[in-house]
Amino acid sequence: MFDGISSNEGISMKKQLRDRKKDRTREEILAVAEKFYSEKPMDDILLEDIAEAAFISRTTIYNYFKDKNDVFFAVGNKVFKELNETIATTLPKGLSGKEQVLFLCAKTFEDGRDNPIVLKITNETFNHIENINSTPESIIETIIKKIGQTTFDELIGGLSPFENFKFEKYFEEPHFTKFFFQMLRNCELWSKAIRKGKKDKTIKNDLEEATIIQYITMLINGLLSEMELRKTASNQTGLNRELITNSTLNLISHFLDNNFPCASTESRLK
Repeated sequence: MFDGISSNEGISMKKQLRDRKKDRTREEILAVAEKFYSEKPMDDILLEDIAEAAFISRTTIYNYFKDKNDVFFAVGNKVFKELNETIATTLPKGLSGKEQVLFLCAKTFEDGRDNPIVLKITNETFNHIENINSTPESIIETIIKKIGQTTFDELIGGLSPFENFKFEKYFEEPHFTKFFFQMLRNCELWSKAIRKGKKDKTIKNDLEEATIIQYITMLINGLLSEMELRKTASNQTGLNRELITNSTLNLISHFLDNNFPCASTESRLK
């Protein structure tokens, strides 16, 4: 060994070098895959394309991911992790609850418009959930059964990395589950703002938090999808995206300002 370095220290250094090299390779795979998924539909991308662009063999990719879905959801985990961290650090704490929700709406519009991969990941995720004959609610139930409510709450409640939790020990699709937790963390950021708004009386809508989030995100994602479809025509006709964004925020503001009681079917028929 080198002078002054013991055999054990040398072995440890070699392991650290190997681990750093593996981490760099994995990061390069994800960086290339993210670029591909930003530009093309998921079905048009092959693992061979990602491997070639990352200057590695397809066999090497299998050292990190079992299939294309694994790569996709690892990218999703990366994208939503960065998104959640940005929201957590930029969301003004001094705003009212309603103002925080509208801030999140504007941020979602901006990200979905300027970084289409966010919307693509969201859409592909719900397609995947449908393809495995499941629902977000049933996935949450399964997760809680496997890891317990306390661990579940701890993983959602913070923004710390997931590296210390062995997803592969509990789940058949660890990359998907890890990404699913990032989506749940995103929902929790929305929920905190809504709870604050209900507490400070700036949100008067009495619907449950999950229902409010579902309505708002479906509205925003629906408009973003339509804008993406019309992107070429919009560039030619000068469609005012700022006007669309502001009009949508006004609609959401009105939604938050009003109570929508869930009346029973019988009472509505009277």
